[in-house]
Amino acid sequence: MKKLLTIAVALLTIQVNGQTNQELESKINNLADQIEEFKKERPAGEKVHIGGYGELAYSKTEEGEKDTNGGTPKFDNKRFILYIGYDFSTKWSLVSEIEIEHADEIFMEQAYLNYAPSKNINYRVGTLIIPMGHLNLYHEPTTFFGTQRTESETNIIPSTWRENGLGVYGANEKYSYYLYYVTGLTAKNSAAKVIGSSGIRNGRQKASNADAHKGAFVGRFDFKVTPSVEVGSSVYSGKLNGTVSDVSHNVYDIHYKGQFGAFYTRALWTELTLSNTEDLNGEHATDVGEKMTGAYFELGYNILHGSSELQFIPFVRHEAINTHASVASGLTADKSKDETHQTLGFVVKPLENIVFKADYTKTTNAAKTGTDSWNLGVGWNF
Repeated sequence: MKKLLTIAVALLTIQVNGQTNQELESKINNLADQIEEFKKERPAGEKVHIGGYGELAYSKTEEGEKDTNGGTPKFDNKRFILYIGYDFSTKWSLVSEIEIEHADEIFMEQAYLNYAPSKNINYRVGTLIIPMGHLNLYHEPTTFFGTQRTESETNIIPSTWRENGLGVYGANEKYSYYLYYVTGLTAKNSAAKVIGSSGIRNGRQKASNADAHKGAFVGRFDFKVTPSVEVGSSVYSGKLNGTVSDVSHNVYDIHYKGQFGAFYTRALWTELTLSNTEDLNGEHATDVGEKMTGAYFELGYNILHGSSELQFIPFVRHEAINTHASVASGLTADKSKDETHQTLGFVVKPLENIVFKADYTKTTNAAKTGTDSWNLGVGWNF
């Protein structure tokens, strides 16, 4: 830092003193040498970037239409994540994210090399976050309302969803895009978990010894209508691993978010289709649907907008999800999978990077077996 100050003062001196060309040239050459030396002496740690986030949640189910869960309260250290990045040069970098879930499980959330010849194009290879929906890309607890992630982005877009692959990313002031090729989901993962009537979350390979026989293409495009209003869409198309049946797996979503003064709005619609589910279900003795749908709309209002750094934001969310929207012949649709979730709650943010949450969710379904829940949470990112 002292050297930088010395260099800056010297440059000012050159400007102020009006010296001869020869003197100027000599001093400029001297300063150039000093700057090069400073670069060489710069600690390697300055190329390292560290960050992270974490969240804890208390949840209590209670009797709704029919309480089948016994109303057991749970207090979970849900996640603690450490980001570590390294700049090899101005164009080459490493991005990584190590996650501890439920205090006793460790995962590699993402880890990829990035080559950026320009801002508009980045080439990536490694473990990549699948760029779909709101919560998969931006899943820090300070970036979304609600203690729990939405059902649509848990079981249809199974956040946090990551696979090994490669692709390109680019962005400017108006738009951003992603084009990836990644390993596909699997019908049955290494932990003997099988996809089923509740969705395809169990099919995530999580980049661990991933079956790479069949892959998928992922594309996403977002457009900023204004600096605070964004709309976009994502498409995932591939084949399912872990089965002898030929199963196509496609997911689509349209997403929107916008802020209008003190008002926050967010919406998402998604649909998933699986082909040949009759053979798939017979092979794995499961009951996965051939079509799943999900959608939600969310509205929040910052009561202290414009008057305090503290944010107090009550919010409401309405969500509908059906993971048995359509099933193969020979399988009866499970009415309990046709759900509606109505959430009322608030978030308090003393600082932008710290959040406290409280909410209540009422769940109903066509089988009248829904369960309500109370939730409390705290989160941070840095």
